[in-house]
Amino acid sequence: MNSMRSFEVCAFTFPFQTWFEKNCLSDDCAADLRLHGKLLLSGLHIRPHLALGGVRNVSLNVTISNTGDDAYDTNIYFNFSREVFYINFWQKEEKGISCGLIDLEFLKCSVGFPFMRAQSKYHLAILFDTSQVSGQNDTLQFLVQAKSANPEHKLSDNSLDLSIPLIHETDTTITGVVTPGSFVYGNSIDASRFVQLEDMKCNFQPLNLTFQ
Repeated sequence: MNSMRSFEVCAFTFPFQTWFEKNCLSDDCAADLRLHGKLLLSGLHIRPHLALGGVRNVSLNVTISNTGDDAYDTNIYFNFSREVFYINFWQKEEKGISCGLIDLEFLKCSVGFPFMRAQSKYHLAILFDTSQVSGQNDTLQFLVQAKSANPEHKLSDNSLDLSIPLIHETDTTITGVVTPGSFVYGNSIDASRFVQLEDMKCNFQPLNLTFQ
């Protein structure tokens, strides 16, 4: 004969706590991103303009710094003309920067994923092809903006508006001839070969210069 036994199950509750550290200098963990940048043209000579057809590449050199708390999901966005083509990017040091096109005129660069540390600074250069720029506009313009997932109280230094004038430049060569090809002077030369100008003590010999 089998006997049935009943068991009583008791439930116990254990207190459990998890501690999180908020490693921020400010109360709201605000970042402070700052952008600096300039445009550089390819070639040996520095020019204040871009000559259409004469300059093929332009480099957009950007420095981003963070003087606030660690900035999570930090990105730099580049907006430019559809006539300009993104080639590649270069970073001064290997710091986890990656760039990719979102659209034909929109480039996104992730900086220091997953976060850009406080008091850090990154340098990168974006190379663009300008050989197809038509010159319909007077300037070539690049708009740059830095954002992160952190709150930020000062946004005036998070953006750049970089532009350079466009000009149509021609390669002109001037040739010419002069007649006579040589002349002599001195007391032995016939005076009729010289011209005496009024109020001038010297005698002049005319030269014919022809330019093409």
